Amino acid sequence: MNKILKWSLNFLAVIVALVLIYIAVPAFPHLLFNYKITHKNFTFYSDQKFADDFADYMLEVEQRIEGLEVYDSTFSPDIFICSDESLYDFFAFWVMVNENSQAFNLSLLNNTFVNLTRVNNLRYYHDQRLRYTHLNGELSQVIAHELVHNLDCRFIGFGEYTDKPVWKREGYAEYGSTINFIKMDNKYNLFKRASFYFENDLFNAPEHSKRYYKYQLMVEYLFTEKGYGFELLSKTSLREDEVFRELKSWYDRKKTELKEQI
Repeated sequence: MNKILKWSLNFLAVIVALVLIYIAVPAFPHLLFNYKITHKNFTFYSDQKFADDFADYMLEVEQRIEGLEVYDSTFSPDIFICSDESLYDFFAFWVMVNENSQAFNLSLLNNTFVNLTRVNNLRYYHDQRLRYTHLNGELSQVIAHELVHNLDCRFIGFGEYTDKPVWKREGYAEYGSTINFIKMDNKYNLFKRASFYFENDLFNAPEHSKRYYKYQLMVEYLFTEKGYGFELLSKTSLREDEVFRELKSWYDRKKTELKEQI
């Protein structure tokens, strides 16, 4: 009996140790990043020297998220920028997220990891065609997108956040990380943006990328055309398919109205 108890305790100790190691790697990755720079409550780490204009990116990240309903001035995230793709792949593999992603956020740890190579490749590939989405490869927006996820989780709690439908989580992260810049763009037009999704055959991004664009359109439609805010978005019982049908109907009406004016 004592041998069984001893074996059980040893086995439990091994399991606990493995769990702690699993958590510790993404929670304390700092030793693998030689460079550090801070902006207010934001701390950025990098495996390579920061670019001379990186201060501009830090300021822009702050500008993208400040003023959001979920914004918290005490929020103190750590952002780890991986220039070496293999380093990013290691952390992505460790926490079981897509290694081809641009970034991911671990909300309970306030840690965000960024695949700088992937971000730069998308910026070159899309060449501003997907402006105002993180798919465009703008570093500040990619980071802000992940931080909005983090803020969303902090605001409503981890349990409620994980229960929230993907279209709400990703749509708000996309719209929230760009809304302040959209408001400053006098040429911005939601209809034209929707037209790119519904009419543009050249929009040949992977299907999962199209969903991000679609979700942002849906959330932006609810905010600008239906008067939604974060709380109403979080509580609405509307399903993804229902909101998308509303968006498409709105777009079709606008399209008809424009044709009649010609």
